[in-house]
Amino acid sequence: MNIANLSETDLRYHTTDKSFKRGEDYYRRGAVIDICKRGNCLCGEVEGNETTPYQITIQFDAGGVKEAKCTCPYDYEGWCKHIVAVALTSIRKPETIHQRLSLHELLDRLNHIQTQTLVQELVAREPDLLNQIDRFVSKISPPIVQQVSTIDTRPKRQTSVDPQPFRHQTKQMIQNCLRHWEEGWEENPIDQDLPDILEQVQAFIDRGDGNDALVILTAITEAFVEDWDELSDYGVDGEDLIAMLDPVWAEAVLTAELSSTEAIDLQVNLEEWQDQLSGEFEIAAAALREDWDTPELLAILQRKKQICGKMDNQDLRIN
Repeated sequence: MNIANLSETDLRYHTTDKSFKRGEDYYRRGAVIDICKRGNCLCGEVEGNETTPYQITIQFDAGGVKEAKCTCPYDYEGWCKHIVAVALTSIRKPETIHQRLSLHELLDRLNHIQTQTLVQELVAREPDLLNQIDRFVSKISPPIVQQVSTIDTRPKRQTSVDPQPFRHQTKQMIQNCLRHWEEGWEENPIDQDLPDILEQVQAFIDRGDGNDALVILTAITEAFVEDWDELSDYGVDGEDLIAMLDPVWAEAVLTAELSSTEAIDLQVNLEEWQDQLSGEFEIAAAALREDWDTPELLAILQRKKQICGKMDNQDLRIN
């Protein structure tokens, strides 16, 4: 058995025939120039059309592969040819895999000062990491009260966001889930994958762009509605799904600038979607009604106060 508990039959299931053939060609031509195991992760480098090799990571556990990623721009059905090449190497030539320290083991070797130095150097190379660190720290520690406002002062977007990439991402997640269940797995991947998509929506909300957040949420919700018959056949609970969507919808409503007509149209859409999904958008509906006594809505309002500094409930009302 190969190191990631992956057979060629499983590999073909996760990719198209075209990608498999191209990946097998890459494998045979020796395009996989490095492959190592770090804990429960296979890491590989594959030469491609770019000057620098593509980086591939394959996460696995006792049950098999959990996730596979590649730095190439491939965004179609299944795994790309570079992932196929690395997976085939692990299956056919496991002796070529190098054993290296996992991230946990590497960090254990650093003291506090060394860890801080490492993070600072990584942020200097990748400035976007700072926002991710900020969000992570905010989740695990109480917010620090500052004298200055923490409102995002970046200029407002001049163009509307394109919802299609988010719709495609949601559709791809749904199709992956359906294939997962058809194979006989029992766990629900939506519980793990949907929060990652909603985090992208949260980024728009956090910078005060509730209107674009609503556009994205509409695309995500409609994608679920369109495929709901298949999802419900596999036992997906509409109430559980809406419980993940509802708080984000509510916060987007509170952040957006909506006319009376837009608010009414959104209320109609929410009612139609909840009928089709067999659940209820309670918090989002409360936000549209300005029902400030709803506990969940009060929690969202409190979070917005922490983000925006001095802001009362009247500032959040829908025009």
